[in-house]
Amino acid sequence: MNAKVQKRLVRFVIYPAFFSLCFAAMLLLNFPYGVLKDRLAGEARKQGVELAVGELKPVLGGVRATGVALGLFKKADGKGEAEPLRIDSLEIRPRIFPLGVHVRAKLLGGLMDASLDRGSAMKLKLRAKALQLSRLPPEATGNVILDGAVFLLADLKLDGQDFAKTEGRVAVLGDELLLSKGEVKGFTLPRVDLGRLELDMALSGGKARLTTARTTGVDLLATFEGDIKQARKPALSTANLTVRFQPDETFLKRNSLISAALGMGMSKDDEGYYTALIKGPLSSLNFSPQKKSRKK
Repeated sequence: MNAKVQKRLVRFVIYPAFFSLCFAAMLLLNFPYGVLKDRLAGEARKQGVELAVGELKPVLGGVRATGVALGLFKKADGKGEAEPLRIDSLEIRPRIFPLGVHVRAKLLGGLMDASLDRGSAMKLKLRAKALQLSRLPPEATGNVILDGAVFLLADLKLDGQDFAKTEGRVAVLGDELLLSKGEVKGFTLPRVDLGRLELDMALSGGKARLTTARTTGVDLLATFEGDIKQARKPALSTANLTVRFQPDETFLKRNSLISAALGMGMSKDDEGYYTALIKGPLSSLNFSPQKKSRKK
């Protein structure tokens, strides 16, 4: 390399790169992260969510927040404060091509990776693995206590103003699921080994259709069919589902009240399954046992 080329390289490449690096370092070290934390909390409060961030600091190409607490839920009785959803660490990196943001989080004992692209349509790609249900705030599952790990996949085309226009696919895999205890409409639920959950939904035309939905556990086998009519707000979406379930005989012997209730209120089909309808808004589903179960 001759002297003339070296001189041009230093002038047009090395010097600009050095000063750009210095500028970026100065920006990262002196950025008002305290102000940013307050701004984020204020914006979240406008959406009805309480947000607290323990520490906010720079990482390569973005920021990392630790000790994050999201107040997403409210106590059923309306008294006191509900336990927040806690996120151990959250990294956010903006992207230019395509325009959007990439998020990586450690929460609920597992990992979540998501990207949101804002092009002609807003697209969400989300992957989550080994999320522990036992680490969810109690208010997230109502009066039911669940255990087990959940894996989640979502590829969605979003409409930020109208959930009914959301399209794409959502898949959920649950492993070693266990309903420890709970209460539904005054009825105390027993311990139920639900085992494995497989759920796959296709969203299009204003409906989320179940393509696969079943549980295979020691205490219970169940399959779900039907769809959910999407509404402008997710909680107002309405379910139109049919569930066929078969409790294990040993489970029924341990829970004589459930066995008696099934015997009086429902009848089995030729394959030994009971049938019920699940209808209504997602915020207040109605479970309707069917006297005459259909044969599949």
